[in-house]
Amino acid sequence: KNYLYIASWDKLVDIKQVQSLSVITWDCSDESLLRSRCWSTIVLEEAPDIINLFQYVQSIFDFYNAWSEKIQEAIIEQKSIQSQLDICTQVLQNPIALHDISFVMIARSGYIPPDTDDPIWAGILSKGHGSLEAIPKEYRNITELCCESRTPLAFPPLGTSSEHRFICAALMHDDVPFAHLALTELKVPFTLGQLSLVNHIQHLLEHSMQIPVAPRDFGNGNSYVITQLLHGSPITDELINYSLSRQHWSNSDYFYLIVIQSLQKDEITGSSYFSYIPRIREVMPNSYVIFDNGKVLVIVRSQRKINFQEAIYDTLSPFLHRVDPVSYTHLRAHETVLDL
Repeated sequence: KNYLYIASWDKLVDIKQVQSLSVITWDCSDESLLRSRCWSTIVLEEAPDIINLFQYVQSIFDFYNAWSEKIQEAIIEQKSIQSQLDICTQVLQNPIALHDISFVMIARSGYIPPDTDDPIWAGILSKGHGSLEAIPKEYRNITELCCESRTPLAFPPLGTSSEHRFICAALMHDDVPFAHLALTELKVPFTLGQLSLVNHIQHLLEHSMQIPVAPRDFGNGNSYVITQLLHGSPITDELINYSLSRQHWSNSDYFYLIVIQSLQKDEITGSSYFSYIPRIREVMPNSYVIFDNGKVLVIVRSQRKINFQEAIYDTLSPFLHRVDPVSYTHLRAHETVLDL
Protein backbone atom coordinates (compact mmCIF):
# COMPACT_ATOMS: atom_id res chain seq x y z
CA LYS A 1 0.00 0.00 0.00
CA ASN A 2 3.03 2.29 0.29
CA TYR A 3 3.76 2.13 -3.43
CA LEU A 4 2.28 3.76 -6.52
CA TYR A 5 2.26 1.50 -9.55
CA ILE A 6 2.34 2.73 -13.18
CA ALA A 7 1.12 0.17 -15.70
CA SER A 8 -1.25 -0.27 -18.63
CA TRP A 9 -4.60 -1.88 -17.87
CA ASP A 10 -3.70 -5.16 -19.59
CA LYS A 11 -0.90 -5.60 -17.03
CA LEU A 12 -3.33 -5.09 -14.13
CA VAL A 13 -6.46 -6.89 -15.24
CA ASP A 14 -5.30 -10.33 -14.10
CA ILE A 15 -4.14 -9.18 -10.65
CA LYS A 16 -6.26 -10.70 -7.91
CA GLN A 17 -8.06 -8.52 -5.39
CA VAL A 18 -5.54 -6.40 -3.47
CA GLN A 19 -6.65 -3.89 -0.85
CA SER A 20 -5.25 -0.33 -0.86
CA LEU A 21 -3.48 -0.61 -4.19
CA SER A 22 -2.59 2.73 -5.81
CA VAL A 23 -2.13 2.76 -9.59
CA ILE A 24 -1.84 5.00 -12.63
CA THR A 25 -3.14 3.24 -15.69
CA TRP A 26 -4.52 3.77 -19.21
CA ASP A 27 -6.40 1.92 -21.96
CA CYS A 28 -8.88 0.72 -19.36
CA SER A 29 -11.43 -1.47 -21.16
CA ASP A 30 -13.50 -2.51 -18.14
CA GLU A 31 -14.28 0.39 -15.77
CA SER A 32 -16.82 -1.67 -13.81
CA LEU A 33 -14.12 -4.20 -12.95
CA LEU A 34 -11.79 -1.37 -11.96
CA ARG A 35 -14.40 0.14 -9.62
CA SER A 36 -15.14 -3.26 -8.07
CA ARG A 37 -11.53 -3.55 -6.94
CA CYS A 38 -11.75 -0.34 -4.86
CA TRP A 39 -8.24 0.74 -5.80
CA SER A 40 -6.99 4.30 -5.66
CA THR A 41 -6.66 4.85 -9.39
CA ILE A 42 -5.79 7.55 -11.89
CA VAL A 43 -6.90 6.63 -15.40
CA LEU A 44 -5.13 8.49 -18.20
CA GLU A 45 -6.89 9.21 -21.48
CA GLU A 46 -4.02 7.91 -23.58
CA ALA A 47 -0.78 5.99 -23.21
CA PRO A 48 1.97 8.23 -21.80
CA ASP A 49 5.70 8.40 -22.20
CA ILE A 50 6.54 6.12 -19.28
CA ILE A 51 9.87 7.76 -18.44
CA ASN A 52 8.43 11.31 -18.46
CA LEU A 53 5.43 10.19 -16.42
CA PHE A 54 7.65 8.49 -13.86
CA GLN A 55 9.86 11.57 -13.51
CA TYR A 56 6.81 13.80 -13.10
CA VAL A 57 5.32 11.55 -10.42
CA GLN A 58 8.69 11.33 -8.67
CA SER A 59 8.96 15.14 -8.62
CA ILE A 60 5.63 15.28 -6.76
CA PHE A 61 6.90 12.82 -4.17
CA ASP A 62 10.13 14.83 -3.83
CA PHE A 63 8.15 18.05 -3.26
CA TYR A 64 6.00 16.64 -0.47
CA ASN A 65 8.89 14.72 1.11
CA ALA A 66 10.89 17.98 1.28
CA TRP A 67 7.88 19.73 2.83
CA SER A 68 7.50 16.98 5.44
CA GLU A 69 11.21 17.14 6.25
CA LYS A 70 10.89 20.91 6.87
CA ILE A 71 8.23 20.26 9.50
CA GLN A 72 10.29 17.52 11.11
CA GLU A 73 13.35 19.79 11.22
CA ALA A 74 11.26 22.49 12.92
CA ILE A 75 10.11 19.92 15.48
CA ILE A 76 13.66 18.69 16.15
CA GLU A 77 14.89 22.27 16.53
CA GLN A 78 11.91 22.96 18.86
CA LYS A 79 10.69 25.86 16.77
CA SER A 80 7.51 27.53 17.97
CA ILE A 81 4.20 25.85 17.22
CA GLN A 82 3.35 28.89 15.08
CA SER A 83 6.46 28.31 12.95
CA GLN A 84 5.55 24.65 12.53
CA LEU A 85 1.99 25.52 11.53
CA ASP A 86 3.27 28.08 8.99
CA ILE A 87 5.27 25.34 7.30
CA CYS A 88 2.25 23.03 7.36
CA THR A 89 0.12 25.52 5.44
CA GLN A 90 2.67 25.85 2.63
CA VAL A 91 0.88 23.02 0.83
CA LEU A 92 -2.69 23.68 2.01
CA GLN A 93 -4.91 25.91 -0.06
CA ASN A 94 -7.15 26.76 2.89
CA PRO A 95 -6.11 28.38 6.21
CA ILE A 96 -5.85 26.14 9.26
CA ALA A 97 -6.26 26.69 13.01
CA LEU A 98 -4.93 24.82 16.03
CA HIS A 99 -7.28 24.83 19.03
CA ASP A 100 -7.05 23.47 22.52
CA ILE A 101 -9.60 20.92 23.68
CA SER A 102 -12.08 23.69 24.55
CA PHE A 103 -11.70 25.12 21.01
CA VAL A 104 -9.69 28.15 22.10
CA MET A 105 -7.33 29.12 19.29
CA ILE A 106 -3.66 28.44 20.00
CA ALA A 107 -2.35 29.39 16.56
CA ARG A 108 -3.54 29.83 12.99
CA SER A 109 -1.89 30.08 9.61
CA GLY A 110 -2.96 31.03 6.11
CA TYR A 111 -4.61 34.21 4.86
CA ILE A 112 -8.13 34.91 6.11
CA PRO A 113 -9.97 37.98 4.74
CA PRO A 114 -10.90 40.25 7.67
CA ASP A 115 -14.43 40.60 6.31
CA THR A 116 -14.98 36.87 5.80
CA ASP A 117 -18.56 35.63 6.03
CA ASP A 118 -17.48 32.10 6.92
CA PRO A 119 -19.45 31.47 10.16
CA ILE A 120 -16.71 29.41 11.79
CA TRP A 121 -13.77 31.69 10.98
CA ALA A 122 -15.75 34.87 11.71
CA GLY A 123 -16.42 33.66 15.26
CA ILE A 124 -12.82 32.55 15.80
CA LEU A 125 -11.39 35.86 14.61
CA SER A 126 -13.74 37.96 16.74
CA LYS A 127 -13.73 35.84 19.92
CA GLY A 128 -10.45 33.93 19.77
CA HIS A 129 -12.22 30.59 20.09
CA GLY A 130 -14.61 28.38 18.15
CA SER A 131 -18.27 28.08 18.97
CA LEU A 132 -20.49 25.02 18.82
CA GLU A 133 -23.33 27.27 17.66
CA ALA A 134 -21.45 27.76 14.38
CA ILE A 135 -21.41 24.00 13.78
CA PRO A 136 -24.50 22.12 12.52
CA LYS A 137 -26.20 20.21 15.35
CA GLU A 138 -25.58 16.82 13.77
CA TYR A 139 -21.80 17.39 13.93
CA ARG A 140 -21.40 18.87 17.41
CA ASN A 141 -19.90 15.62 18.69
CA ILE A 142 -16.93 16.14 16.37
CA THR A 143 -14.37 15.39 19.09
CA GLU A 144 -15.84 11.95 19.75
CA LEU A 145 -16.12 11.21 16.03
CA CYS A 146 -12.52 12.25 15.33
CA CYS A 147 -11.22 10.28 18.31
CA GLU A 148 -13.01 7.16 17.10
CA SER A 149 -11.64 7.48 13.56
CA ARG A 150 -8.12 8.62 14.58
CA THR A 151 -8.06 10.40 11.21
CA PRO A 152 -9.27 13.84 10.05
CA LEU A 153 -12.93 13.93 9.08
CA ALA A 154 -14.85 16.22 6.75
CA PHE A 155 -18.23 17.51 7.93
CA PRO A 156 -20.40 16.97 5.91
CA PRO A 157 -18.49 14.18 4.14
CA LEU A 158 -16.80 14.86 0.83
CA GLY A 159 -19.05 14.24 -2.15
CA THR A 160 -22.13 15.73 -0.48
CA SER A 161 -23.45 19.23 -1.04
CA SER A 162 -22.67 21.84 1.60
CA GLU A 163 -22.18 25.60 1.82
CA HIS A 164 -19.92 25.43 4.87
CA ARG A 165 -17.86 22.26 5.01
CA PHE A 166 -15.02 21.90 7.52
CA ILE A 167 -12.31 19.38 8.39
CA CYS A 168 -11.47 18.54 11.99
CA ALA A 169 -8.72 16.34 13.43
CA ALA A 170 -8.17 15.45 17.08
CA LEU A 171 -4.60 15.44 18.39
CA MET A 172 -4.32 12.71 21.02
CA HIS A 173 -1.96 11.34 23.65
CA ASP A 174 -2.65 7.91 25.19
CA ASP A 175 -6.08 7.96 23.52
CA VAL A 176 -6.95 11.28 25.19
CA PRO A 177 -7.53 14.34 22.94
CA PHE A 178 -5.62 17.49 23.88
CA ALA A 179 -6.02 19.72 20.80
CA HIS A 180 -7.81 20.07 17.45
CA LEU A 181 -6.84 21.01 13.92
CA ALA A 182 -9.62 22.65 11.93
CA LEU A 183 -10.05 24.24 8.52
CA THR A 184 -12.95 25.22 6.29
CA GLU A 185 -13.44 25.55 2.53
CA LEU A 186 -12.66 29.25 2.80
CA LYS A 187 -10.72 29.43 -0.49
CA VAL A 188 -11.19 26.19 -2.41
CA PRO A 189 -13.30 23.03 -2.02
CA PHE A 190 -11.72 20.19 -0.09
CA THR A 191 -10.25 17.19 -1.87
CA LEU A 192 -9.12 13.76 -0.73
CA GLY A 193 -5.60 15.10 -1.21
CA GLN A 194 -6.15 17.90 1.32
CA LEU A 195 -7.66 15.41 3.75
CA SER A 196 -4.57 13.24 3.37
CA LEU A 197 -2.27 16.22 4.00
CA VAL A 198 -4.18 17.16 7.17
CA ASN A 199 -3.80 13.55 8.31
CA HIS A 200 -0.02 13.82 7.90
CA ILE A 201 0.04 17.19 9.72
CA GLN A 202 -2.04 15.72 12.53
CA HIS A 203 0.49 12.96 13.24
CA LEU A 204 3.48 15.31 13.06
CA LEU A 205 1.96 17.87 15.44
CA GLU A 206 0.84 15.13 17.83
CA HIS A 207 4.47 14.10 18.06
CA SER A 208 5.70 17.68 18.32
CA MET A 209 3.38 18.74 21.13
CA GLN A 210 4.23 15.67 23.22
CA ILE A 211 7.98 16.27 23.16
CA PRO A 212 9.17 17.52 26.57
CA VAL A 213 10.13 21.11 25.84
CA ALA A 214 12.97 22.99 27.42
CA PRO A 215 11.76 26.05 29.35
CA ARG A 216 11.25 28.67 26.72
CA ASP A 217 9.02 31.44 25.50
CA PHE A 218 7.45 30.81 22.07
CA GLY A 219 8.44 33.87 20.11
CA ASN A 220 11.30 35.04 22.32
CA GLY A 221 14.98 34.18 22.40
CA ASN A 222 15.90 35.06 26.01
CA SER A 223 14.69 31.86 27.68
CA TYR A 224 18.24 30.74 28.60
CA VAL A 225 18.89 33.84 30.72
CA ILE A 226 15.48 33.71 32.43
CA THR A 227 15.82 29.99 33.15
CA GLN A 228 19.29 30.48 34.65
CA LEU A 229 17.95 33.22 36.92
CA LEU A 230 14.94 31.18 38.01
CA HIS A 231 17.14 28.23 38.91
CA GLY A 232 19.68 30.38 40.75
CA SER A 233 22.47 29.51 38.34
CA PRO A 234 25.47 31.83 37.88
CA ILE A 235 25.12 34.39 35.09
CA THR A 236 26.96 37.63 34.34
CA ASP A 237 25.46 41.09 34.72
CA GLU A 238 26.48 41.89 31.14
CA LEU A 239 24.40 39.01 29.78
CA ILE A 240 21.44 39.96 31.96
CA ASN A 241 21.53 43.59 30.80
CA TYR A 242 21.91 42.56 27.18
CA SER A 243 18.94 40.19 27.39
CA LEU A 244 16.81 42.84 29.10
CA SER A 245 17.69 45.39 26.44
CA ARG A 246 16.47 43.02 23.72
CA GLN A 247 13.07 43.18 25.42
CA HIS A 248 13.41 46.96 25.76
CA TRP A 249 13.54 46.35 29.50
CA SER A 250 15.92 47.81 32.09
CA ASN A 251 17.32 46.36 35.31
CA SER A 252 15.93 49.40 37.12
CA ASP A 253 12.34 48.42 36.22
CA TYR A 254 10.01 46.52 38.54
CA PHE A 255 9.45 42.84 37.72
CA TYR A 256 6.66 40.60 38.87
CA LEU A 257 6.55 36.83 38.68
CA ILE A 258 3.26 34.95 38.27
CA VAL A 259 3.31 31.20 38.93
CA ILE A 260 0.33 29.35 37.45
CA GLN A 261 -0.02 25.89 38.91
CA SER A 262 -2.83 23.33 38.76
CA LEU A 263 -4.53 22.14 41.92
CA GLN A 264 -5.03 18.76 40.30
CA LYS A 265 -2.69 15.90 41.07
CA ASP A 266 -1.22 15.99 37.57
CA GLU A 267 1.16 18.78 36.65
CA ILE A 268 0.50 21.11 33.75
CA THR A 269 1.92 19.28 30.74
CA GLY A 270 3.99 20.63 27.91
CA SER A 271 1.05 20.17 25.54
CA SER A 272 -1.60 21.77 27.77
CA TYR A 273 0.80 24.70 28.27
CA PHE A 274 -0.19 25.88 24.80
CA SER A 275 -3.73 26.48 26.07
CA TYR A 276 -2.53 29.19 28.45
CA ILE A 277 -0.57 31.25 25.96
CA PRO A 278 -3.43 32.98 24.05
CA ARG A 279 -5.18 34.19 27.21
CA ILE A 280 -2.00 35.40 28.87
CA ARG A 281 -1.01 37.21 25.68
CA GLU A 282 -4.44 38.81 25.45
CA VAL A 283 -4.23 40.25 28.97
CA MET A 284 -0.49 40.94 29.07
CA PRO A 285 0.79 41.14 25.47
CA ASN A 286 4.33 42.17 26.51
CA SER A 287 4.80 39.54 29.19
CA TYR A 288 7.43 36.80 29.12
CA VAL A 289 5.96 33.28 29.33
CA ILE A 290 7.86 30.03 29.91
CA PHE A 291 7.05 26.48 31.01
CA ASP A 292 9.17 24.96 33.78
CA ASN A 293 8.71 21.93 36.06
CA GLY A 294 4.97 21.59 35.51
CA LYS A 295 4.26 25.28 36.05
CA VAL A 296 3.55 28.21 33.72
CA LEU A 297 5.70 31.19 34.67
CA VAL A 298 4.82 34.70 33.57
CA ILE A 299 7.19 37.63 34.05
CA VAL A 300 5.67 41.09 33.83
CA ARG A 301 7.58 44.33 33.89
CA SER A 302 6.49 47.79 35.03
CA GLN A 303 8.36 51.06 35.31
CA ARG A 304 6.62 51.80 38.61
CA LYS A 305 5.28 49.86 41.57
CA ILE A 306 1.67 48.76 41.22
CA ASN A 307 -0.92 46.90 43.28
CA PHE A 308 -0.05 43.90 41.21
CA GLN A 309 -1.91 41.14 43.00
CA GLU A 310 -5.28 42.91 42.78
CA ALA A 311 -4.72 43.82 39.12
CA ILE A 312 -3.85 40.25 38.15
CA TYR A 313 -6.80 38.65 39.89
CA ASP A 314 -9.16 41.11 38.21
CA THR A 315 -7.77 40.54 34.70
CA LEU A 316 -6.06 37.16 34.39
CA SER A 317 -8.13 34.85 36.59
CA PRO A 318 -11.30 34.83 34.40
CA PHE A 319 -9.21 33.83 31.38
CA LEU A 320 -7.44 31.04 33.27
CA HIS A 321 -10.74 29.77 34.63
CA ARG A 322 -11.89 29.18 31.05
CA VAL A 323 -8.74 27.14 30.36
CA ASP A 324 -8.74 25.14 33.59
CA PRO A 325 -11.37 25.83 36.28
CA VAL A 326 -9.16 24.26 38.96
CA SER A 327 -6.09 26.36 38.25
CA TYR A 328 -4.96 28.94 40.70
CA THR A 329 -2.57 31.83 40.39
CA HIS A 330 0.15 32.13 43.00
CA LEU A 331 1.72 35.57 42.94
CA ARG A 332 5.09 36.78 44.11
CA ALA A 333 6.40 40.29 43.51
CA HIS A 334 10.05 41.10 42.85
CA GLU A 335 11.61 44.50 42.31
CA THR A 336 14.25 43.50 39.80
CA VAL A 337 14.87 40.55 37.59
CA LEU A 338 18.01 39.78 39.61
CA ASP A 339 15.76 38.87 42.53
CA LEU A 340 14.06 36.12 40.59
